[in-house]
Amino acid sequence: MRFLFVIPALVALVGCSGTKSGLIRTEMDQTPCSATSLRGYGFAANSVDAQNEAFNQIATQIKSSVEYSSRSTKVVTTYGGNENIESTYLMESAAKASISNAENVQVVYSKSGSDGTGVVACMERSAAAAPFVKLFQSVRDSFEMEANGAIGEKHPQKKFESFRRGLNLYNKMVQSSEVVATLGQVTEQMDGELVRSKEAREKLVLQMQDFKSNYSVTIAEDSATMNEAVSGLLRETFLNMNKFDGSDKPNGVRVVVSAGEMKCSDGIFGFVCEVGISVRIVSMDGEVYVEYSDSLKSSSSVSKEDAANRIPKSINQNNNFIQKVEEEISNWMI
Repeated sequence: MRFLFVIPALVALVGCSGTKSGLIRTEMDQTPCSATSLRGYGFAANSVDAQNEAFNQIATQIKSSVEYSSRSTKVVTTYGGNENIESTYLMESAAKASISNAENVQVVYSKSGSDGTGVVACMERSAAAAPFVKLFQSVRDSFEMEANGAIGEKHPQKKFESFRRGLNLYNKMVQSSEVVATLGQVTEQMDGELVRSKEAREKLVLQMQDFKSNYSVTIAEDSATMNEAVSGLLRETFLNMNKFDGSDKPNGVRVVVSAGEMKCSDGIFGFVCEVGISVRIVSMDGEVYVEYSDSLKSSSSVSKEDAANRIPKSINQNNNFIQKVEEEISNWMI
């Protein structure tokens, strides 16, 4: 694109060493960029510093566009369908967008005088927006894949995680489009893609709200348990540590506790008793999502009965096995 200069002859790599800074600054003010460009200028002791200052001014304008879009895109929807206010930045450093695209910045004025160098640089807004257009396209494709995956997923944890990733991708897509809009480069195609993505997001949110309304976490004893006293204590311990739902729901999961047969034997130092225990998290259809197994042991020098009676005392919230299972259960309280 051809730039229109008020004084074309002023564009020079090296000016007269006797030129005063006042004249250079006047010429800089009179050196415009095109109406579709960002403009930066700098005056410093040498040409490198002056150019860096001019480039940084352009980078700052792009960064301002990023920060504006980040502040204006704050509403996100959680897995439960509730909307929270959250502010995120599009990238770690907004200035990197222009620096990585620095080859598209054109120096249209550079002149040195007795006390410094002046530089004017221009960057087409379309070039400044290009990295964000590319990001928009990449994130849009990822969002569509994630949204479709979340809708089709049956595993609750995987479904909720996919939902979160989908919303994050949608927010990034909106933010990148708003940067492009701030730079004046939005197209009808991008507008159309945004409309379709918004519809996909709304469909995803509604589907997740329906899934969540039919989701519960309940606890029960395995009907095949062989030691109801131990399994009952296990169930009671977890009940005291969690707020389980009262009834099963189609999309929910069930925590199933069980205990095996009490086995006692004579040991070197007395009597030893042992009970195998397990906790499974299963779907309403019986699919086992995760299972933990352990054994409870106790000993006594008095009798087998005394050894057996000691086992329930080890079922408490300080038990390492119970703590490990409790951490897993909390991951399903979504």
